[in-house]
Amino acid sequence: MEQISKVRRSFIYYLFAAAVGVISGCSQSKKAEVDTSKWITYRLDTDWAFKAPNDAKITYLRGIDSVPGKIFLPSDSIKLEFDSGFEMSSLDTICNLSTEVLYAKRAITRGDYKYLDKPDTLHISKIDTINGNAATIILPIKTGSGMTQLIISDCDSRNWIGVYGKNIPAKKQNMVVAIYKSFRRIKSK
Repeated sequence: MEQISKVRRSFIYYLFAAAVGVISGCSQSKKAEVDTSKWITYRLDTDWAFKAPNDAKITYLRGIDSVPGKIFLPSDSIKLEFDSGFEMSSLDTICNLSTEVLYAKRAITRGDYKYLDKPDTLHISKIDTINGNAATIILPIKTGSGMTQLIISDCDSRNWIGVYGKNIPAKKQNMVVAIYKSFRRIKSK
């Protein structure tokens, strides 16, 4: 009897180890690195820059108190929309990365991005640091169905930017996130 239970435990252990191996192999292939070495830098208005493939096209729309527009990547059939501007509300007197992260966490905790969730499209919000700024990245749980969004608010300059794409295919998701992670504020002189 004891021999049978050892065999069962061994079988369950090997089955579990095989399942973990398969899952980790899938997640590693899903997070394939994007080659950004040939990407070029683009400027959005006077405050923000980002890197993208060299065929990106930027168009600006008319805004009242912000600078909206679109980024189109023809070779990848990706359309992103952006909006940037100046934050009018007063911020704490302490302005640093930890303050920015705290504000981003509060926005997520308040549920500021729950309006994106519909019965068939759920999203996950996470905080990352991108080029010295706290950034909120919103990704759909089911890739290809929902919003892929970036929000950065630079408390030092009070400049903010939001960029999003709708229903980005799974094959292109990593590239869009790589574009988002290249955003940086251009320091004014």
